[in-house]
Amino acid sequence: MNFYDEIILEISELINNSDYHQAMTIISQELAMPYIPAEVELKLLQFKKQILNLSDGLIKNSGAQTFSIENIQKMLNNENDIISQTIAINNIDKVNIRLIVDDIKKYLLNPKVASQNKTFLLFALLKQDFDMELEMFKNSEHFTINPIELSVEKIDKEIQAIKSIVDQSLGQENPSLAEIATTSLFLYFFYSFPKVALEQTHEAAAAIIYLAHEMSGLDYKIEETTKWFKIDLEVTKQYIQQIKESGALENATN
Repeated sequence: MNFYDEIILEISELINNSDYHQAMTIISQELAMPYIPAEVELKLLQFKKQILNLSDGLIKNSGAQTFSIENIQKMLNNENDIISQTIAINNIDKVNIRLIVDDIKKYLLNPKVASQNKTFLLFALLKQDFDMELEMFKNSEHFTINPIELSVEKIDKEIQAIKSIVDQSLGQENPSLAEIATTSLFLYFFYSFPKVALEQTHEAAAAIIYLAHEMSGLDYKIEETTKWFKIDLEVTKQYIQQIKESGALENATN
């Protein structure tokens, strides 16, 4: 049994024991390595998807439960349990949000909170038409945001268009690499929202196709994507740098 076999076995056992937090920590650490074999990377991404699906089940089941304001506050402020935080966010519409505004403000400013969970909280607040200027610290940047002013539909339309381009190009030749590319896209979306900035969809598709090859340790030139569609090379390079510098692919679970 080699090193990667041991890692995969360890993660599998952690999932079987419902220790999702530790499993995600190991997955994140391995995905941050400069190089891992493509088949191992795909397995790690599959594990991650499995954990998210299992977590989603727990979160959905939590909808049948009644949580007090104190319960919501306790789960939201549990820095070491991403799932508890997500359950709190998923049930935030069942309490008077105004009564936990201080907790929300603290959560959005907490540098230890996962970037994607801050995104989920913004979605939850938007769903409730929450209208208030909030201070936010995300991805080493401090800014002010009002959830009711967020334009989710526009960004989602762009993301789906990029995914469709990848599926219809790389997906026809190498479905596994296409899965890595689209997974990277969604990680970037949840990590970076609301500052996604991928308006030119073909260039964005070319960028994540390139990054999928790079993450898999495969030589690839950006220009190779032009066999499927035309791109502005400089914009594509800008998107590659933008996604890399965001830290989304290295710190997706941090």
